[in-house]
Amino acid sequence: MANQTTVFCVDEFWNENIFDGNISGIPVFTDCFQHTALVAIPCFFFWLLLPILLVQLRISNGPVLPWTNVMSIKSGLTVILICDRLFVIIWAIAQSFLDDHIEPVVNFVYPCVQLVTLIGLWLAKNECRRKGIRSSGVLFCTWLLFAVMGIPEFYAWIKLGTEPQTTAELDTARYVAYLVWYPICLLQLLAFCWSDPTGWKSKYNDPDQPEESASFLNRQSFWWFNSMVALGRRKPLEVNDLFKIKEEMTAKVMDEEWERMWQQAMVDFRAQQKEYKNSNAYVSLVNAKTPLLAGKKNSYGSTMNVNAPPQGEKPEPPSIVWRLFLLCKWDFLGGTFVKIWSDVLQFANPILLNQLISFTEDPNAPWWKGMSFALGIFLASELRSIFLNNYFYCMFRAGVRIQSILTSAVYRKMITPQVQQYWSSPFQIILALVLLWQTVGAAAFSGVAIMILVIPVNFTISIIVKKWQVQQMRLKDERVKITNEVLNGIKVSILTSAVYRKTLKLSNSARKEKTVGEIVNLMAIDVERFQMITPQVQQYWSSPFQIILALVLLWQTVGAAAFSGVAIMILVIPVNFTISIIVKKWQVQQMRLKDERVKITNEVLNGIKVVKLYAWEPPMLAEIDKIRRKEVALIRRSVMTRAITDILNVASPFLVALLTFTTYLLMDSKNALTPQIAFVSLTLFNQLRSPMMMVAELIGQTVQAMVSNKRLKEFFVADELDENAIDKEESND
Repeated sequence: MANQTTVFCVDEFWNENIFDGNISGIPVFTDCFQHTALVAIPCFFFWLLLPILLVQLRISNGPVLPWTNVMSIKSGLTVILICDRLFVIIWAIAQSFLDDHIEPVVNFVYPCVQLVTLIGLWLAKNECRRKGIRSSGVLFCTWLLFAVMGIPEFYAWIKLGTEPQTTAELDTARYVAYLVWYPICLLQLLAFCWSDPTGWKSKYNDPDQPEESASFLNRQSFWWFNSMVALGRRKPLEVNDLFKIKEEMTAKVMDEEWERMWQQAMVDFRAQQKEYKNSNAYVSLVNAKTPLLAGKKNSYGSTMNVNAPPQGEKPEPPSIVWRLFLLCKWDFLGGTFVKIWSDVLQFANPILLNQLISFTEDPNAPWWKGMSFALGIFLASELRSIFLNNYFYCMFRAGVRIQSILTSAVYRKMITPQVQQYWSSPFQIILALVLLWQTVGAAAFSGVAIMILVIPVNFTISIIVKKWQVQQMRLKDERVKITNEVLNGIKVSILTSAVYRKTLKLSNSARKEKTVGEIVNLMAIDVERFQMITPQVQQYWSSPFQIILALVLLWQTVGAAAFSGVAIMILVIPVNFTISIIVKKWQVQQMRLKDERVKITNEVLNGIKVVKLYAWEPPMLAEIDKIRRKEVALIRRSVMTRAITDILNVASPFLVALLTFTTYLLMDSKNALTPQIAFVSLTLFNQLRSPMMMVAELIGQTVQAMVSNKRLKEFFVADELDENAIDKEESND
């Protein structure tokens, strides 16, 4: 292995004594490490994430960007870097032929790898211009890695070129080449901090949509939102002050996508239902015990056969959760990616804190070690903040999309039967008058006079009320729009539209089974629960991941004593699970009572004239209050039960710390709680607090979401009006 390393590199890959206290100044990495690991990181990063960039290029439909000064600077700097790497390759070849010494292989490999990567970056940037992508995260992060990974080699060349004793050993050609390379990398990184301008005003360069034109760094820091914050500080925000909604976030676009996916799923579900219903077989009642029934028919022509129950397993309704995931998959996947990095960086601080405490205990430790650890803690905290904020941005955006589309689907399924009343109500009146005429004769028409007198009164009042309704709805629209967009963000979501649409399509038979209270709760409560749990979905894997990682670091700090704290968490898990089952049962009962209460309240409000005429207010209020008391009793039970869970989960980190430290001290008399062990362990225990508290909250939200998911699924698979049931053929008359 040593011979292969010697042939590939002149020196060793890693100097084990580089971080010893014997070196007073900032250490210099070996040439082999600089030209292999530090060169490979940005290059491999680009080629690893290139498929993601290709997907972005494929789905992008923006206009071709013009060749501006910013574009010329970026392309020109890349070309200079390509020429610089070509010079290094040519110089290595010349050295191997002209001099007697053998040139190490790494001097040929690393500039070639950089050259291929630079060509790929140049081609990718041109393709982004052609597809209208103004700023790419893959390209920006690649140049950022080039700048960061180049710092050690740049420091090494500066130190080598400024010290008199090493000037004679300096390779002037490579020295000059790198002094050109690294500053241009910094300039290129600075250039990629800005997005490419379009050169003309369009929907892709709209000041009302600053996020569309923001650069990658701008989007990660949410700098594009500063103008809105500054405007809101100067004056109250109005509708015209708000940013425009992205086209892909509009209700129309998302509603069409949901409708396409759900209708396709419903076609398959209806086919499975039909196959299930047709799976029954005719079973004859004639057998050895009933010989006299053989060949017998009744007067209606029926036979002695009956339908057997359907065979096989009843088909399950289509999954709402899976289709919502498909519609918001990029938000979920992006949130997962940044959440992983956020969780990993969360535990960087305890590790660096451990090293920083060790540094303070060593009086001979070089100053640069302490600076490095302090800088590492700062960078880890800042990067975690960036990742965590972007995670919540992705998940909350998915949450509001899900909420709106489900609400729209429920509402649309409900409202369609009311359209039929345009012809149904007159038909019922005429049919009733015909039957009355057959019963009481011409006296029935005396009642028609009353109806005729009522019609113009209703018509006149309807015109006046319509005018007031238009004004009221305009004010309401403005109020709701400002409230939703300013307080809750732009509320356009998949579930809202889906619930709205389904309400419009609900058939009369299905309408009878769905009360007004149930439908109102579907849109107001059940859909809201999907929106609330969406930002927490990643916690299903994130919380256990954080707990396991914290326990591993605790085990490295206090040894086997860390496992004593695991016993506390193992005891808490079945308690949480049992309570979640009980709470889920109460949630189902509480939602049924809420449906009944809203139904009765709606009926009382619709028939308020009759209620007041007969003085039925007290019994009606008593009935509603009776249902509400039952509902509040269930809510009180759930809250008290969850309080027990919250107490256990809040106290768990403290109990884990207490039991761990006690076990650590009792395991061995030599064990002592030094500042290093105490501070690092307490930091890790604090890291445990957040995921363990999240477990309790997640269990409660999951139970509610499961109940809402079942209710929405049953509603979405309800029968709809058959649009093809009406014969639209024109008559020949």
